[in-house]
Amino acid sequence: MKLLAISLSGLLLLASVGCVSQPTYYWGKYEHRLYKSYSNPETAPEFHAELLRILEQSKRRGMTPPPGIAAEYGFAEYKKGNVAKAIEYFQLEMETWPESVEMLTVVVENIMAMDGPEQDGETTTEAEATPETAEGGSGS
Repeated sequence: MKLLAISLSGLLLLASVGCVSQPTYYWGKYEHRLYKSYSNPETAPEFHAELLRILEQSKRRGMTPPPGIAAEYGFAEYKKGNVAKAIEYFQLEMETWPESVEMLTVVVENIMAMDGPEQDGETTTEAEATPETAEGGSGS
């Protein structure tokens, strides 16, 4: 009986060794860089570089990027004036995390409303403007 208990304990030990779980997401130095960027805003570029590194490493490892990382990087790009790149990363977040679609769709729509045509070098001329926009009112 004692031999059976020892054998069973040994088998359970061996079985548990093979059950080491892999991390779900690659976070890199996210927490450290985030804290550092909040406590010292001059280190924000390091934090933004870390966000991109997390996205690249996640892809390289075949892992899903952690939730919010692509959106946070997109926002960093937006703050630098890179609207097209910001929207690209917002879309990556929406594709990866469908629960973010509703919020980020509003964000992208607002960005396009504020920065849209001007970003591509297209501006509305007075001849192209509708009577409502040319008069600055609703046409009433």
